[in-house]
Amino acid sequence: MATYRIIFNRKKQLDQEGKALVQIEAYQNGKRRYFLTEVYGRPDQWDVKRHVVKHDALANKRIQSKRQELETFELMFPKIHGRQFTLDDFALIADEQKITNEPEPPKSFSKYLREQLRLDQVSIELDTFSFHCKKCDI
Repeated sequence: MATYRIIFNRKKQLDQEGKALVQIEAYQNGKRRYFLTEVYGRPDQWDVKRHVVKHDALANKRIQSKRQELETFELMFPKIHGRQFTLDDFALIADEQKITNEPEPPKSFSKYLREQLRLDQVSIELDTFSFHCKKCDI
């Protein structure tokens, strides 16, 4: 099982506004992997003891949500893939997000109709299916 920590300003660099990134560190078997939370804050806003952003419930909720997403992925991984989880498997999350964020390429009407006819094949009569397939050169 990986260990997760919330880390503020890991690179010890502030941006032009004097803010630094809050990241999540996953540690397992001597390896580390860092994840963006998209939360930035000034050093005086960071609670060192509690590892939270002071007076910003929304930012803290965003951080905890990201951590929960990572932990859930790790826990579900062996059930889905049938093998032990490693930190390298987090790459699958990035691949899933790329797929879901990219728009689907536009389909021609013929391709769309062909897909719909195949999906509806169970619920329509065979003669109707054959008629439409011939009509659309499917």
